Amino acid sequence: MSDADTAATLYGGTEIYQSATRALEQAHLATLATPEQAKASAQELPQLAQRYGLNATEAEAFGDAMATAARGKVTEEQVQGWTTRSEEHLRQEYGDSAGQVLADTRKLIQSDAKLLAKLKSTGLGSHPSVVAALARRAVEARKAGKLK
Repeated sequence: MSDADTAATLYGGTEIYQSATRALEQAHLATLATPEQAKASAQELPQLAQRYGLNATEAEAFGDAMATAARGKVTEEQVQGWTTRSEEHLRQEYGDSAGQVLADTRKLIQSDAKLLAKLKSTGLGSHPSVVAALARRAVEARKAGKLK
């Protein structure tokens, strides 16, 4: 049973993401969003985490990355640094298969227009935590025959 399935069974789904969701909501409030806007934006995280079966740790890291973007602190230099670190992580984690894993991760992301738009608009498509979590899901999807 996946972490997402376990969470859904034990907690109804999104409760394991509450800490990350609250932190993201606070980040949105820091940008002078209204409480309603902050809450609505923060709810993207548990929905995304549940859709991709992220565990609480992955959701927390994803939420931290989203909070950085919400605060408007992402620079082109940061994105370039994230890209380098993400590529290094994929090579360390997957060795000779890193290229295939990256291609599969891109396929996974491109199959979700909402996620793709979010990652492009924020620069988070290069963030090491985001890439690592989505790469794991892409590997699982390939093993399950869902990516060809």
